Amino acid sequence: MMVSGCSGGPSEDQSADQGDQLDVLLGRADPETAQRVIESQVRAAQNAVAACMSDRGFQYRPLPVEAAYAPGPAATMDVDEFAAEYGLGYLPLAGPNAPAPRLINDDPNATLLESLSAAEQNAWAAAADECTVEADRETALLGVTRAGWEAIRRFEAQVASDQRVLVATAEWSDCMNSAGFQLPSPTAMHDTFQRIAERLIADAAWAESSTRHGEYVRAIEEERSVAIANVNCYPPLRSVESEVVEEMRADVVNEIEDARD
Repeated sequence: MMVSGCSGGPSEDQSADQGDQLDVLLGRADPETAQRVIESQVRAAQNAVAACMSDRGFQYRPLPVEAAYAPGPAATMDVDEFAAEYGLGYLPLAGPNAPAPRLINDDPNATLLESLSAAEQNAWAAAADECTVEADRETALLGVTRAGWEAIRRFEAQVASDQRVLVATAEWSDCMNSAGFQLPSPTAMHDTFQRIAERLIADAAWAESSTRHGEYVRAIEEERSVAIANVNCYPPLRSVESEVVEEMRADVVNEIEDARD
C-alpha cells in the first residue's frame, strides 16, 4: 500500500492510512473507519483480479463493493445497541442466528459466463479462483504476510504488557466485577465467550429438543449482559491502549513492511 519515493518517510496521508489499516488489523477501528478501509481494499482486490484475468486472456468485470463486501450489524448500530442485541458477537450471532449469506443478484460476470461453453466456463472459474488468491495477497492491508502477522501478535503482547495498560486493565476488571462479572481482562472475556459459543453451537444447543437448550438460552443472556457492562467499563482502558498503540505504531508498521520485503 505504501509507495516508495525519494523522501525519507511516508507522507502524512500515507501515515494516517497506515494507521487506519493497522487499527483494522488489530480490531480496534471504529465501524466507520473499518468499513471505509475494507471497502477500499475490496475495490483494489477486484481491480487486481480483473488485471490478473486479463493477463491470462480472460475478461473479468470487477464486482461492485456492495456485492463483494457486506458489513456486519456492528457497522450500522451504536455499541450499546449492538451489545444489547448481539452481545460480544459470539453466540447471539452464531448457528441459526448467523446472518444469511449475501447473494449476488447482479453479478456483472453472469452474462459473460452465459456466452461461454462449459469448458470455457471451467477454465474461467479456475483462473478467477487463482487470481482472487493472488489479488488478496497483493492487496492485503499493509501488505501483511505470515511473518507480518507474527509481528502484529508480538505488538499486541507488547501493548498488553505496558504498565499503563496493566493498570487500566485492572481498573477495567474492577469495573466489570462491580457489575457482577469476574473477568481479569477483555482478552479473557472474549476467549471465554468464544469457547462457550463454539461448544454450544457444536452441540446444536439452540434446538429446543437439546438437553443443553437451557444452557444455550442462559449463555446468550449472560453474553449480552457482559457486553453491556463492557460498554461502560472499556472506554477508559481503550483510551490508554490507544495512547500506547500510537506510540508504538510506526515500529510495528515498519516491521510488517520489512517482513513483506
